[in-house]
Amino acid sequence: MKIIRRLGTALLAAVLCASVLCVPALADGEDVTISLSQTTIYLPVGQSQKVTATASDGKAVTWVSLTSGVASVDSAGNITALAEGSATVQAKSADGSAVANCKVIAYMAFPSYALRVGESLSLDASFSGTWTSADESVATVSSSGTVTGQGFGRTYITVRSGSRCESFSITVGGHVGIDISSWNNTIDWDALKEQGIEFVMIRVGYGENSTDKRFVENIEGAIRSGMPFGVYYYSYAKDTAKASREAAYCLKQLEPYMDKLTLPVAYDLEEYSDLTGEQLVEIAETFCTAVQDAGLNAMVYANGNFYSKMDLSSLTDMGVDYWYAWYPTVPDLSTIHTIRGTSSKPNIWQYSSSCVVQGALASGKTDINVLYMPEYLSFSAPVLEAEASSSAARLRWGGSSYASSYTVYKQTASGEVSKVGTYDGNVHSCTDQSYLPGEGYYVTMEISDPIDGTYYKSYTSQTVYPETARYEVRVSAQEGGSASGGGSFLVGKTVTVKAAADEGYTFTGWYNAAGSKVSSSAEYSFTVTASVALTARFEPKQTEVGTGFTDVKSTDWYAEAVAYVVDNGLFTGTSDTTFTPGGTMTRGMLVTVLYRQAGSPEVSNHNKFIDVSAAAWYAKAVTWGYNNGVVNGTGEKTFSPEEPVTREQMAAILMRYSDKMGMDVPATTDGNLSAFSDASEIAPYFEDGMRWAVSAQLLNGADGKLMPRKSASRAECAAILMRWMESVQEQ
Repeated sequence: MKIIRRLGTALLAAVLCASVLCVPALADGEDVTISLSQTTIYLPVGQSQKVTATASDGKAVTWVSLTSGVASVDSAGNITALAEGSATVQAKSADGSAVANCKVIAYMAFPSYALRVGESLSLDASFSGTWTSADESVATVSSSGTVTGQGFGRTYITVRSGSRCESFSITVGGHVGIDISSWNNTIDWDALKEQGIEFVMIRVGYGENSTDKRFVENIEGAIRSGMPFGVYYYSYAKDTAKASREAAYCLKQLEPYMDKLTLPVAYDLEEYSDLTGEQLVEIAETFCTAVQDAGLNAMVYANGNFYSKMDLSSLTDMGVDYWYAWYPTVPDLSTIHTIRGTSSKPNIWQYSSSCVVQGALASGKTDINVLYMPEYLSFSAPVLEAEASSSAARLRWGGSSYASSYTVYKQTASGEVSKVGTYDGNVHSCTDQSYLPGEGYYVTMEISDPIDGTYYKSYTSQTVYPETARYEVRVSAQEGGSASGGGSFLVGKTVTVKAAADEGYTFTGWYNAAGSKVSSSAEYSFTVTASVALTARFEPKQTEVGTGFTDVKSTDWYAEAVAYVVDNGLFTGTSDTTFTPGGTMTRGMLVTVLYRQAGSPEVSNHNKFIDVSAAAWYAKAVTWGYNNGVVNGTGEKTFSPEEPVTREQMAAILMRYSDKMGMDVPATTDGNLSAFSDASEIAPYFEDGMRWAVSAQLLNGADGKLMPRKSASRAECAAILMRWMESVQEQ
């Protein structure tokens, strides 16, 4: 490059003292020029290259970098790449009136390595020297070359000894890959692996019937070398009909290789900038649906000009991932950038088209990409759709290309769950041939790193019901009240029916057509799975001899227990005339009962729990129970006094109380729970307590079940406490 300056009338002459070369004096009015040995250079980060500048006036030039964060230059013209990006280095004449610019393309150093936070690897240099990291917040390096990941991003590890220098790229949280086509000529797969390239995206073709001339060569080379790969297809579609034909042609070329793909099939949208956002989304949906129907994962490739016009919500629900092309002057690899004009983040970022990758030398330079590790991305539960005939349900779900598998489950009207099947992570649909009306489905997605297989997390969809039928919910009421909430509802709909008692009557429950009680709550909510008839029953209020409470009759199974706990001062009513036997027993209530049984010893009403104020009626009981090891908190500073007590919690608390108070209960923690079908539902922490309570016959269960996590009602607690007190012999 030459930069010309018009001089005045003075004659200039210069002699290069370091050689015998003489620069002739400039004639009056002659232009002064600065010539560079190179006007564009490509440098891997950490490396240097000398550029020579010669001024026609014979004087020395001065050097300056106009993009000092990317490249530096010394007084001799030695340019050093500091970070990935583009820079301008300028040579300036002695008087500053003439300049010449050298463009510097700094690209990532190879070999490249991927790390997770906390992982380490040892680098191998060809000489001994001093190791340094460009950014120790990303990765540190020891004096022997051992690198350890510290935080998300990219850094460069350099070893230097005198003028010798070697550089290595370290990406924490991402995998480095390239996309290739016939423009990259013959691929040297061994060279790519030696440089640390971890994946490739291979062009299949373009338009309706054109195959990349190196597609077969490239895909079979990737398979032979064991290189993880996906593919992309360049679109010329301006409508959904052409997008459909492009999808069909692409899938035809992929037929022999469908079980070999590690990464998605990407649809490359960059040809027609005049398409609207709605058109682009429809075209992308058409192509991606065909890909998913073929049993492959789908992805969209575009730059910000295209993405910013598109509403990506429908594609996201389908489980389509995004590949984002954006080439900033200085790429910031310390964060995952939101796609311009959207709220979505990409799975792959193509951040430069100017990388020099040995083994894939294009006619220009090579596109470089980073595929993010799953722990740095946000995933949502898959969206499941279902439709059905009378005997088969067709299911389709979204998800992610990071899914290693999907498992579909079916839930019957009675709540029983069975597995429909487990499917590979590139499968997005199935058919259940044993469907019965009223059954619902949900799918669980397992997320893993698609490159190295590291497991991350699972996500479960909501349960959905195929909308194949409407069912009738018929409600009626016996004498003493009214009922409402019936009607015709789609299967899967949540319905709430309500009962209201007349004055002088008490609601006793909802009963089905077979006469079985289905709920004791006046407001009963359930999921519609079949037609149902429900009746609200009521009875006159009355005070029964023996309890003094209008809501406890002498014929109730818990009447004796209520009388016992009230007579022994353990319980009080919820009012002067009611006991509320079906009411929930809270943690505060239970510890108060035990405090009374212990004689209500004097204790401070101050404690460490932030949710138990000194003014609360249960404050002293909580303080006493905690100080004596009878109860624990639900957290470091919380007791949750208003939370219901479950049957397994109550068993554990009574066991601890008996032990702390020196009570002799004929029980053992070696009791056998195998007779109960739901024993596996007992939390490990409460197993000893449940064995103890069963062996002491404090808990008997019902219908072969212990119901360990069921909230204990006041009536149940009264019965358990009566059996406990009657079995105790104080030492």
